[in-house]
Amino acid sequence: MNDFDVKFLTTGGEGPSKRSYPAQVEPDGAFIVNGSIGKGLPPGRYKVIVVGLVLDANGKPALRYRDTFLEKMTPLEVEITAASRDVIIDPERKTVQIS
Repeated sequence: MNDFDVKFLTTGGEGPSKRSYPAQVEPDGAFIVNGSIGKGLPPGRYKVIVVGLVLDANGKPALRYRDTFLEKMTPLEVEITAASRDVIIDPERKTVQIS
């Protein structure tokens, strides 16, 4: 079981114009983002925030990621389009991919 949360934060705007979309994380680490009206994320550019313990390849909590993906420091950004279906986060490589 994983003990982390994932959210997507819009990169444009300031203060109240920024939007945050939390993901529902499954026990296997997969996640679903329903968005504000249940239709996923609206198209746009997002920072990907991961908070909590991320498990390493051996299934052990990896403390080295603890502060890496917080809002002010995350290297993860992604462009969501209407065609985007899957988002794959690789904490080891500090990358995010879209399919």
